[in-house]
Amino acid sequence: MGAEYGYIYAAAMFIAGIFIIYFSVKENKLFCIVGVYFLLLGVYWLINTLTPQLNLFDGVYGTVFRCVTGAVAVIAIILYIIQRRRNSGKY
Repeated sequence: MGAEYGYIYAAAMFIAGIFIIYFSVKENKLFCIVGVYFLLLGVYWLINTLTPQLNLFDGVYGTVFRCVTGAVAVIAIILYIIQRRRNSGKY
């Protein structure tokens, strides 16, 4: 993967994080955790792009990255389901 894609992915993560935080402040403040994670993910991706010799997505760093991302994904799904049930009146 070329370096230009790393910058695009980092920018996409920053935009997604800002978007999630901006729109989740009114709905459910716990979604801000997911938004902050996306901002941190953007920083992580940018560092990996700027210093390719570190290979942050390989080895132990990559494994920790994948585990934390999985945990944040599970939290986000649970929060989304709870929010949907509250909005539909079934919760």
